[in-house]
Order: sequence, then C-alpha cells, then structure tokens
Amino acid sequence: MFYRMASSRQSYPGNRSSLPSILFLLIVFSAKIHYTKPMEVFFTMSILFLEYPPCSTCQKAKRWLDEHHVSYTSRHIKENNPTAEELKEWYKKSGLPLKKFFNTSGLIYKSMGLKDKLPTMNEEEQIALLATDGMLVKRPLVIGDSFVLTGFKEKDWQEKLG
Repeated sequence: MFYRMASSRQSYPGNRSSLPSILFLLIVFSAKIHYTKPMEVFFTMSILFLEYPPCSTCQKAKRWLDEHHVSYTSRHIKENNPTAEELKEWYKKSGLPLKKFFNTSGLIYKSMGLKDKLPTMNEEEQIALLATDGMLVKRPLVIGDSFVLTGFKEKDWQEKLG
C-alpha cells in the first residue's frame, strides 16, 4: 500500500504537509546528535585514564570524566605501570618537562631522594626510573589522541575534554 501511495501521482490528504515536518524533525534531531560537544568527545577521542583507585584526586578526576560524559579506558597505575616506551611517547606528546611526570608528593619519590637526584640524571634514565614503579608516576594521567594531562586541574581538563 505504501509503495502505491509513494509511487502514484494521486494526491492524498496529509501527504504533502507531513513530509516537510518529518524532514524538519530528522534534520533537527540529527544535528543535536552529531554536534553536541560531549558526544563529539565520546565518539572522536580515545582516552586512556591512568589512576590509583584509592587516591582521592583520581576519584575526583574519574567523577569529573563521568559527569562530562567522557568515554575512557581505565588502567590501574600500580598494577599495570606504564612502560618506558609509553612514557617516552607521552612525554614527547605532552610538551611538558619530564619532571611533571613524577609524583613529587609520593612516598617513594621522597624516600629515594629524587628531588636531588633527578637534576643529575639524563632523560633516558629518568624515563627508565619512572617505568620501574607506577607509584612514581604523577596521577591521574590522561592520554588523548593529541594531548597528555598530568594531575587533575579542572581548567586544563575542561579545555581539552569539555
């Protein structure tokens, strides 16, 4: 029946007026689906979120990601610490000084006296050291397609992810 109605040249009441309305609704709804900012982030970026679950800052950051509908893959930084290759890639992508990747308030950092040792170490040695223990790495750590965020600064996160 629909085929005959659509292909015949006869005029049926309501056919002409409902078609533009349906097209209008399709355009409006597709525009909202495709151009909503959280949806863009959800569909266009792959985000790796490195965290230490007991850390309150990591919990706050994770809550922020969820509230802003950012899709991410979570990784426990202590159980699955970053490799030297990953750290090197993220360091280059970030444009940050390598010191920003160290958890300077952590117990291991302090017990090893790294505040005094880091300036005497070269880049490769520092990266190798970071790869030995996830607790040396600043957290949370967010890795996007074209950026890296160390720590949780809501302004920076909003700029990159919001």
